[in-house]
Amino acid sequence: PNHSNFQFDTSFMYIICMLSMIKIYQTRHPDINANAYLVFGVLAFIIILGLTGIMYEGPILFILFTCLHLIMIFWLSAQIYYMGRWKLDKKTPKRFLNHLMTAPNPCRPKYPNRMVLLSIGILINLGLAISHWIIKFGNFGNYLLILFMVNLILYLSFYIVMKLISKEKLHFWPLLYILLAMIFWSASLYFYMHKSSSWTLSAAESRTYNTPCTFMDFYDNHDFWHFL
Repeated sequence: PNHSNFQFDTSFMYIICMLSMIKIYQTRHPDINANAYLVFGVLAFIIILGLTGIMYEGPILFILFTCLHLIMIFWLSAQIYYMGRWKLDKKTPKRFLNHLMTAPNPCRPKYPNRMVLLSIGILINLGLAISHWIIKFGNFGNYLLILFMVNLILYLSFYIVMKLISKEKLHFWPLLYILLAMIFWSASLYFYMHKSSSWTLSAAESRTYNTPCTFMDFYDNHDFWHFL
């Protein structure tokens, strides 16, 4: 285990999480297509950010990243709340003030159910940022992976709950896939937590984590984490 192979496989997990979120969004909004150049540009930025965070981890980088993280969460929440019709430009403050002055009840959300769910997501992300500052979720790469996985689960849960609120029928096959996904995610998390090596330590120190191979006398717990 070393910095190089950690970056190699973790980068794929970042990409899988982000592409899964984009796929969910496009499935629910077939009339909206993601810009391929923008998507790949963001993916490249995330991989570089993850590498920088591991190689030069410190409080300044974490503060800057947390600010960027929370700004993006608020911006994406606004996009989801207004279903892609919200734009941030120089006229935004004017539109906001006009709404406060003309709306009969400006503090009442237009989409209350959506507002509640998105507020929960924002609070969870804020809680993760505070928790990492206090207790540390390992290294920066682990923290970034946790953010992606948690937000993927939140985004999937958001659409499931919205379907139930809208009284849309949940069919058998989607329910089966959701159940299987929960089983595999839970199992993969178990294998991820029970690691048999550590890339942050030297080879000799990492061997103290070694355990007998789990399957076919070849695959260990970390392999099962990737398989699942």
